[in-house]
Amino acid sequence: TGSRVVNGGNYLNDTLLGNGGYGVEATFHYTQGPPMGSNWTAIVFAWTTGGMGEVYAWECVYERETKALSIYRTQGGAWNGLAQTTVTTTVTDGQWHRIRAFRDGSLIRCTYADETTATGSVDYTAIDAALNMSGATGLRVYNENTVFRSFATYQ
Repeated sequence: TGSRVVNGGNYLNDTLLGNGGYGVEATFHYTQGPPMGSNWTAIVFAWTTGGMGEVYAWECVYERETKALSIYRTQGGAWNGLAQTTVTTTVTDGQWHRIRAFRDGSLIRCTYADETTATGSVDYTAIDAALNMSGATGLRVYNENTVFRSFATYQ
C-alpha cells in the first residue's frame, strides 16, 4: 500500500532493467476519496541515482480527479510533464486500474485500463533514450492512498 506522502513515496524494485526494450505495469485500487490538492499513482522506470544523490527517472502517472494519464521525467531536479491525455472514465473506491509503461528504442508509451473497460494511451519519443533508459523500476504515490494488487516487469 502506497500511503499519502507530501513529497511523494517511492517503492523501488531490486531488479535493474538494462537499456533494451521492456515494460512495467501495476494494477491498483483506491480505498478512500482523494485528498485535497494534486495526487497521483505512478510506475517509475529507468531510475538511477547520480553521485550527488540526484535522481534521473521516468514515470507513467495516473491522476484520478483529472483522469489524466501522463509521462513524466526528472533529470536530477523536478519532475517535468512530457505528454498527457485524458481518460474518459469514472473512478470509485475499490475499482481496479492498470497502468503500463513500454519502452522500445526511443518510443515510450504509457497505457491505462480499468474495470469499466475504459482505456487510454499516450506516447513520447525520447531522442536520448539510448543513453539513459536503464535502471530500477517501481511504484510511486503522491498525496494519495493506493493499494497495489500487482507489479510486473517484462524484458
